[in-house]
Amino acid sequence: MKQYLSKHYFVGVAAIVVALLLAHLAYDIFSGANSALLRQFYGVRGEQPLDSSIVIVYFGNEDIAALGGYPLKRNYYALLVSALHEAGASAVGFDIAFTNPDREHPEFDNVFATVVKSSGNVVMSGYFGSLEDSETGSPSFPIGSQPELPFSELRSSAASIAHTNLGERLSVPLYVKNGTEMVPALSLELLRLGLQLNKEDVAVKDNTLSLLMKGTTRTITCNDEGEALLSFSGGTSSLHTISALRFLQEFDEWKTASAQTKLPHPLHGKMALIGIIAEGKSTFVQTPFENQFPSIGIHAIVMDNLLRGTTPIQASTMTEIFLAVAAGLLVVWLLRKNLLFGLAGVALLCVAVIVFAYSLFVLSSFILPVAVTLFTLVVVSVGLILHKQLQVQSKLSIIEIEQRNAERILQEKELHLQKLELQLQSSLQERTKQPSVELLQEINRYKQEIGKLQSQVEDLKPTQLQVEPTESTAENFHGIVYQTSGAMGEVVNFLKKFATTDASVLILGESGTGKEMVAKAIHLASNRKEKSFVAVNCGALTETLLESELFGHEKGAFTGAVKERAGRFELANEGTIFLDEIAETSEAFQVKLLRVLQEGTFERVGGTQTRNVNVRVIAATNRDIKQEVKEKRFREDLFYRLNVFTVTLPALRERQQDIALLVEHFLKSDATEMTLSASVSKLLLQHEWKGNVRELLSVIRHAIVLAQAEGRSFIRIKDLPKEFADSSFSSLDIEEQILELLRSKQFSRSAISETADELGGMNRGTVAEYFRGTCFKVFCESGWNLESAVVIISGTEDKAVQEKVRKKLTEYLSNAIEFVDSAKPLEEILAQSKPKYKNLSQRYHQFLDALITSSYQGRWKTPG
Repeated sequence: MKQYLSKHYFVGVAAIVVALLLAHLAYDIFSGANSALLRQFYGVRGEQPLDSSIVIVYFGNEDIAALGGYPLKRNYYALLVSALHEAGASAVGFDIAFTNPDREHPEFDNVFATVVKSSGNVVMSGYFGSLEDSETGSPSFPIGSQPELPFSELRSSAASIAHTNLGERLSVPLYVKNGTEMVPALSLELLRLGLQLNKEDVAVKDNTLSLLMKGTTRTITCNDEGEALLSFSGGTSSLHTISALRFLQEFDEWKTASAQTKLPHPLHGKMALIGIIAEGKSTFVQTPFENQFPSIGIHAIVMDNLLRGTTPIQASTMTEIFLAVAAGLLVVWLLRKNLLFGLAGVALLCVAVIVFAYSLFVLSSFILPVAVTLFTLVVVSVGLILHKQLQVQSKLSIIEIEQRNAERILQEKELHLQKLELQLQSSLQERTKQPSVELLQEINRYKQEIGKLQSQVEDLKPTQLQVEPTESTAENFHGIVYQTSGAMGEVVNFLKKFATTDASVLILGESGTGKEMVAKAIHLASNRKEKSFVAVNCGALTETLLESELFGHEKGAFTGAVKERAGRFELANEGTIFLDEIAETSEAFQVKLLRVLQEGTFERVGGTQTRNVNVRVIAATNRDIKQEVKEKRFREDLFYRLNVFTVTLPALRERQQDIALLVEHFLKSDATEMTLSASVSKLLLQHEWKGNVRELLSVIRHAIVLAQAEGRSFIRIKDLPKEFADSSFSSLDIEEQILELLRSKQFSRSAISETADELGGMNRGTVAEYFRGTCFKVFCESGWNLESAVVIISGTEDKAVQEKVRKKLTEYLSNAIEFVDSAKPLEEILAQSKPKYKNLSQRYHQFLDALITSSYQGRWKTPG
């Protein structure tokens, strides 16, 4: 088992390493898988509105058409900035790069620059043609090249200049290096101006951006490239947008309103992003919510994330690897034993990983990539399943080879035995010649070897435990497995009649017959099934401890009673209490128990308060309770109080029909894939089961553990306890065993009884009948030659032993043909001889028929 587990863990760890290597080689694929899973997370979470202080004022297709087409004259932008300033917007940011002056209308540029300068809160933007990674600093902000910034007059008029570049993964570089200057992102700079923060209030250190806002510091984590990841609020509908023309119209209405009714403008104190959202004239990007999302919305989302502190943090590569390794090792542990339960555990683990990642994302904006982890789970599971299948195939191959070898040897032995038997028949045909003892011994030895080989071959063949077909059906009554036509079926039918009442029950039966299970079945079939079932083994406790256990005790009632404790009767109130081994209790205790049964009252040990309970009592014992009453060891009044209904459980040897059902039930409970070999099936059905169901359960569990340790899916004889393995041959070839034991005792007067004892207490009459049948068989096969039969049966040249066999054989033959009369028809004689067949094993009936018939035909006569 240890060797199997060590290989199992080695394969599991190797699969983890392989999974991580494949994930590294296919980085882009797994990155795409993580993005796809993240989109699903967004879809489950749903859309969330942006902070209301962030507004997008845009020029759409209709606005552009109404204003004379694109590009728009810059006096319209000046008008929009002026209106926003007068409306009280806290800051205005342009997502439009005015890189070149308007040569045709320079006056409009002048007006635009003047309005921007007079407003004092306008952020103009530009962009860089390309961004290159920087190898210095933490974080390493990208280096911008090919800058496209606003024309000089507008640039000098703006309150600040920012960039509108986006990262490759829809992230935003918070700063871009432009020579010695650090150009902030439009979203960051607009937020700074809108919150009226100084540049010193914004600081970056060790991948953390700090914003000093209203006396509190808001920190945002960025990645190593100095980019802020995005937590998307939703699609376009989640943005607060208004078209430019509509804003100007509403602004005019607000401005012309009387001073008495005028309220602050809706955009008062808000941060306004100005841009173009028009097909063919602006940029659209793909997001988890939309394939065509306006790029200006990205800046609004970054501002919202910074404002709320919900900028996502993505787990590091090392965290991703650690999670994959930990999950992989857990899969290795789950699949170490039962494959079905292990796979169910792996499935639950996959779900748990996804749910965990989703919870982190929703609750703390933490992005945990799990594609590699899920891939590792699959690779490890597949690897271990293949390993286990190879192990099973290897075991099966070994078993198949062993089986083929055993069958080959068996065939060779059978062919040799046939030759020996032909020699025996040849010697028997010569009436004056007796077969040699050596030949008979060799034949007998070969028969024994063949019997062992047949047992070995059957032990290598998985099979299902079978019983003789009956008209009854298999049932399960609250855990009691039985055939309806068997002995247990009568018991269950009886239980059903009184189970729903509150009557006391006394269960009798040998140890191990399942008395507690029957008691629990009665409880589950009663009206008290929703209440407690409490079991107490009265024979396992001393009288003092038993009284405390059942009735409870008060604090200080005895040494060690440091606090009060409720007894089992109190715990079972309104339910059922099961008192096992009730006959083991003392008379003094029985008096107290009788009071509880009669009145439902008792006092705790050391207490004076009378307590009341309503409990159904079920008692059990493996003793002869009536004999105990008769001998004054058990109170008669308590016996009659308990004995309202008596249930006597049959021993397992009286439930032959149920053995197969019980074995199947135990196998399914402990190992669903386990079966039995043909030899084991026979042994289980033939065993006496002195320990009853408890012994059967113990044997099955013992065998399952040993079979699983060797990686087998079926139980063999060697998996059973030693006494089963020792008796396997004798159980499978009883005729030869009986004859060998009788020979070893030289057919003495006590040989039959001693043989019965050595065969595990077999009935003496059964042994005698097997021997009688063997005598008939050998006599027929020896061609009615008495002396030849004597030599074969005795297996020795000792004249004294042969005389004992001759005397017994003659006695059996004389008895067999007692009614043979040539004057009567043969059919009448056979009918009259029927009592001769009564206790004889079915296998010998044909030989008795042949004896009577051949004697009737005069082919032989009884000596003397």
